[in-house]
Amino acid sequence: MEVPDIIDNSVEGQKLSEVLNRLLSPAVSADFATAYFNVEGFGLVKENLTKVKHFELLLGREPTGGEPRPGAPTLVSEDLRSDTEDAMGK
Repeated sequence: MEVPDIIDNSVEGQKLSEVLNRLLSPAVSADFATAYFNVEGFGLVKENLTKVKHFELLLGREPTGGEPRPGAPTLVSEDLRSDTEDAMGK
């Protein structure tokens, strides 16, 4: 299946979760890079993500410039980690 040119969450059949669920299968690797993560959105594709042969998720944020400060908060907070583990059933 090809990825549509337009993914539009206001149109049935073109929502991101629907497109991903059609694409995710045991034959594919799923590598995502995003600055935003939503646990509820993850729940919409979780079942099919568990079937792919390889899954990676890179979470980032807009660069602020300069070097990271020692002791600065991590990019993935403990709350997000906990929510994600709960959503994954861990």
